[in-house]
Amino acid sequence: MKTILSILVLGLLPVEMYADQTMIPEPAIMQFIVNFDREISGLMDAYLEAVPECPVYPDTPVRLWVLDLAWIRADGAICEAETLAAVFPDSIAEAWLSYLDASAAYLRVFSDIQRTYHETVVPDHSVCIELENELLIADSLWRHYEMNLFKMFTEEEIL
Repeated sequence: MKTILSILVLGLLPVEMYADQTMIPEPAIMQFIVNFDREISGLMDAYLEAVPECPVYPDTPVRLWVLDLAWIRADGAICEAETLAAVFPDSIAEAWLSYLDASAAYLRVFSDIQRTYHETVVPDHSVCIELENELLIADSLWRHYEMNLFKMFTEEEIL
């Protein structure tokens, strides 16, 4: 039977550590991950709400504030999430970092869209279509790493 010790990692993140140095994130961390996942998945929702048609036309009501709010929330979540790799066992840390990298790449594409719509009232049609395609690719890649991470959590019996 393993002995469990409660510790604090980075001063804020509680984990359970077995005597053999295996760390298991506590429910608060898992809830943070679920919330983080929600913020990143919200990027596509925000885009679809903010940009009702692609390409946009002069009469298309682009809701810039929706793009801005989604960016702020996702950027803040990524900044917080970067500190979490230390709380996972090695078997999951790599999947977490890949997921985090995919999340950051997704946010970069979203930022390009946000910047384009802020700088140009009616962006060039080919630019709109290209950015939307990049967003769809980033979303697919992010979902791949998301599924891989949650599969690892299940295999390690963390979820």
